[in-house]
Amino acid sequence: MFNDTENKIGEGQKAFIDRDCRYVNCYLTTKKDFLNNDVTNFNAIVFDINKIKMWKKMFFPKLRSYEQKYIFYSDVSSDDVPICNINMDNYFNWTWTYKINSDIVSPFIEVKDLKGNVVAPRPVVNWNSNMTVLDEDEIKHLKQKKKAMAWVVTKCHTRNNRLLLARRLRRGFEQNDLIFDIYGCGHKNCPKGGCMKAIEREYYFYFVAEASFDEDYVTDEVLAAYHHYAVPVVLGGANYRR
Repeated sequence: MFNDTENKIGEGQKAFIDRDCRYVNCYLTTKKDFLNNDVTNFNAIVFDINKIKMWKKMFFPKLRSYEQKYIFYSDVSSDDVPICNINMDNYFNWTWTYKINSDIVSPFIEVKDLKGNVVAPRPVVNWNSNMTVLDEDEIKHLKQKKKAMAWVVTKCHTRNNRLLLARRLRRGFEQNDLIFDIYGCGHKNCPKGGCMKAIEREYYFYFVAEASFDEDYVTDEVLAAYHHYAVPVVLGGANYRR
């Protein structure tokens, strides 16, 4: 990883082994001098786009071998890190992002079947419509709920103005005598025991408003609903059917 001093993915083979990758004969490092202090000796160089503040040639390798691959890596939305520089056209060989059309797809969450096979995200998903019966513990959690929906928000200012949309939605709830509580950003404070415990105890639905409406951008926030006996109501730019 060319422009990182800390390897958040994992040094050496660990990243590939921990993720049950099909191939583990790879070695990931941030040490540019690892191969005789010559970056052209690497098979591939990963560029973390989130760490590149200035698109100037001086911040990139001066030499590049014909065989090696340059990989565009990002784990944030395209809205947050837009790339608008003519020098980057045709600069990278591969992409490594959350987007389904990336060469290396690295989503924030995966859906697996009971056998551990990844079902989604995929370009085409065949969902299993067979339903399982709720057990007594799940029914107990659902019966104690009294309120419609809640949202726990920490990032108040986003490009897509999701907080404004949530406030408008809340007014619609109020007009129908339904409760939509917003925790954070100047609204309600989390009750004793924490917000997510309150979701589990009191609310049927959990509002999942992504910070970006970018294509395929689905974060693990949607799991907060499932983990606390609530149905997620999603607001984002992704195709949630896949």
